[in-house]
Amino acid sequence: MSFGVETIVTLSLTVLIIATNVLILLMLFTTDMLALLNKHFFVSLTLADLCIGLFVTPFSVWTTVFERWIYGDRFCHVEAYVAAVLYIASVHSLAWLSVDQYVALRKPDRHASIMTRTRSSCWVAFVWTTAVGFCLSPLFGPSTARYYAEAYVCVVDWSSQTAYFITAAILLVVPPLVALGFANVYIFTATYERDKSVYDRAAFEPAPAPPAVSSNAGTMLVVIESTRPELYAVNVIVGWVYVVVWLPWCILQLYCYLTTVNATDDSERSATSDAAGATGSVVAPRWAPLHFWLTWLAIGNSFWKFIVYVICYHDFRTGLRILYNNYIACR
Repeated sequence: MSFGVETIVTLSLTVLIIATNVLILLMLFTTDMLALLNKHFFVSLTLADLCIGLFVTPFSVWTTVFERWIYGDRFCHVEAYVAAVLYIASVHSLAWLSVDQYVALRKPDRHASIMTRTRSSCWVAFVWTTAVGFCLSPLFGPSTARYYAEAYVCVVDWSSQTAYFITAAILLVVPPLVALGFANVYIFTATYERDKSVYDRAAFEPAPAPPAVSSNAGTMLVVIESTRPELYAVNVIVGWVYVVVWLPWCILQLYCYLTTVNATDDSERSATSDAAGATGSVVAPRWAPLHFWLTWLAIGNSFWKFIVYVICYHDFRTGLRILYNNYIACR
């Protein structure tokens, strides 16, 4: 047993992922500061990130302590596919959240009729059903998972069903990434500046409230709506962060696969199996730290969005203060 930097990193990220996503859910359901977010997509994204901290990363903490996979080969297999379901649901939810904000800016008068509660609920159900369906076949079929010893996690071993996983990746991962890119590129266009100026003017020219509603309520509604461009920009940053933290890991995996970086000399091998029989990876020791840090940089994406919202979104910070005053400080 040993407690090293890896243990500190995995434990810290696990605690941060759980704590921040619980805070987000509490804020979402106890305050009105996130009223402009589509709750269906945002809850789906937050729950996917929370489950990463509850059902994936905690097992890596003990793995770093014992420096081997201690839960058995079958559990490694299940763990890898649970993580795959959560990551697929996460990227789809993020894409739909960005599309929702894009539609709200481009077609504000039709946003409510396009992104209805029923339609949003159906898309969330479709996202999770698709993610689970992707994993059912290989989970109960011949496909296996491997213990990624350098990162202390189990990952899907796609080499046993290469055609299936390539096809599934094209169908499941490419569409949300394309939608995410399309929705986010809008921020660089002249159309965005034009649409944004409408909201900027609305912030200083409150619309008159309907007869049945007080003028204060009408003013508050306009003020809230005026933050839509800011919220859209924040979601764009969240999408960029998602790509930035995952891209280095993907490039590393592709590089290792294409150059066959796995060492063949016994002196350059890391452990390939543990006492429980979980299949391990073979990577030259000089590459091991890079694999660890890039993997956990990507896994930490379940926490990074909280940092982005705190830094870039004023209403989010206000919601945190309200949450603290009402439920922690009890003021």
